[in-house]
Amino acid sequence: MAEGFLFALDLLKYEELGKEINMPANLQEMYKEILDAVGGVNNIATLGNCMTRLRFTVKDEALVHPEQLRQVPNVAGYFFSGAQHQIIVGPATAANLAAYFNKQ
Repeated sequence: MAEGFLFALDLLKYEELGKEINMPANLQEMYKEILDAVGGVNNIATLGNCMTRLRFTVKDEALVHPEQLRQVPNVAGYFFSGAQHQIIVGPATAANLAAYFNKQ
């Protein structure tokens, strides 16, 4: 468990916890592709994560492109349940991406 946390901190390269997040290039690209597929930053109403998934709600469902989300490299799956979208990205990646989304 501690190894995963340390890996996540190393991956994010915190200069000071919660201050600046420098994402590796592959996660920055993943962020951009996900953002494009969900209709942009202004379409995200709420965003969080669990161990392996990004979980979010949007303002306009018509702007979300599920097939585009499924084709983002390293996305293992996409689900929509109730009003919540879920993108399976794996351990550590979900937390890293959520932190990056929330910093932007």
